[in-house]
Amino acid sequence: MYINHVKALCEFLHSRGKRVQFFGDIICRRPELIAQLPQDTLCLTWGYAPDPSVDSCHAMAQAGAVQYLCPGVCGWNQWMNLTKNAYSNILKMCQYAHQYRAEGILNTDWGDFGHVNHPAFSVPGMIYGAAFSWNQEEIAYDEINRQISLLEYGDTAGRTVDILAKVPEQSLFGWRDAVVFYEKTARKRVFKEGEEELPELLLADAGKADSMVEQADRALQTLATQMKQNAVFMDRQARALVGLFDMTVEAVRLWNEIGAAVAHENQGAALHPEETYALAGRLERWFMAFKAQWRSIGREGDLCHIAKIIFWYADRLRCK
Repeated sequence: MYINHVKALCEFLHSRGKRVQFFGDIICRRPELIAQLPQDTLCLTWGYAPDPSVDSCHAMAQAGAVQYLCPGVCGWNQWMNLTKNAYSNILKMCQYAHQYRAEGILNTDWGDFGHVNHPAFSVPGMIYGAAFSWNQEEIAYDEINRQISLLEYGDTAGRTVDILAKVPEQSLFGWRDAVVFYEKTARKRVFKEGEEELPELLLADAGKADSMVEQADRALQTLATQMKQNAVFMDRQARALVGLFDMTVEAVRLWNEIGAAVAHENQGAALHPEETYALAGRLERWFMAFKAQWRSIGREGDLCHIAKIIFWYADRLRCK
């Protein structure tokens, strides 16, 4: 059924002079079926893990498929891209592309759950894709980050990308965690076994949760200070990143605190109403800035869905 559907689509478009690309995660299970599609059809073979498997790429190459390999910049469901994961993923997928003579690389940037991740933070991952798709030489993580900091941001100290990369290490209750908790609690969605992965913060007792958040908060404030201090080494135009960075660090801090409030509630040790009211107010003020930033670069999109979740949390904090 699948191959008949794809074949009909490809033949229809091919007959009108179009070259078709399709994501290959289904056909990889039966790679020999690629022979039924028009000869110049491009199979987009993807893998987004930090250490992606070569199996699909190998299988499709053996079956004679023309391939683009598709790594990703690892920003989905993140306030700040997982830069180190992106580096490892893109490097490996580009190496596979050279090894199996892929026709090209499609470096992907996904959203998920509303696409809260700002595209500016995907730039280092995009540059990894450009560097490793054209150049088979492996450049060490710290070195390429230094070069990107200098060439993209005019940062003569070479530290911008390193600072960006350290932010998600302090995220204890990320956007995906927040959405999953909302779906489970507000919408009473039943998750399949293994589908719901609770973060360590929610499983901790109240005291440990507070300690985790305090430690992360100190690290995040240090990173915010480092970015401000580093701004003097950056191009004037690139310094606009500092304000966006501040807003994003505040997002990580807020959601860590919200996660701790949920952990307290789970332990039957809810925070004092003054604390939860103050946290709700900070969340709403942050969202006003986030919304303005969103509208400065894009259309409404899923902003209404994001807002619904944000205000659900604010209301919940005020009801406890």
